Amino acid sequence: MKDIWIKSFEFSLYKNNFIGKKKRYNRLTRMNVTERVFFVSFLSSLLYTILIGGAFIYLFIFTYDFFYGEKRDKQMKKIHKHFRKETVKKIDLLEHQPKKFTMYQVKTNSETKKVKVKPGYKIVKMVKKKK
Repeated sequence: MKDIWIKSFEFSLYKNNFIGKKKRYNRLTRMNVTERVFFVSFLSSLLYTILIGGAFIYLFIFTYDFFYGEKRDKQMKKIHKHFRKETVKKIDLLEHQPKKFTMYQVKTNSETKKVKVKPGYKIVKMVKKKK
């Protein structure tokens, strides 16, 4: 009888992980049912908020740029204002990178210059590199 009792005690120790392989538990297995339901609903609502919120933020940025973004007419006026002492013959668009800069080639009576217009209608003259 003693042997059976000792073997059953050893088996219960092994089964409860006091002897043998250590079983690793994560947070979800130690929670009761109501905690799991709350945790899963919290994760799903967080994921939903991130996805829908991200979509609305992207849509808001796109509509803001569409209605209040940098307009070519305003850029042209700013270039004409910058070159008010010279007669501007022609303005050609060379390169456009949204939210970074727009590069123009301005032909005047005397010379041809490259101008970069940055956000906020800031004009930067491009200077040739010296060799």
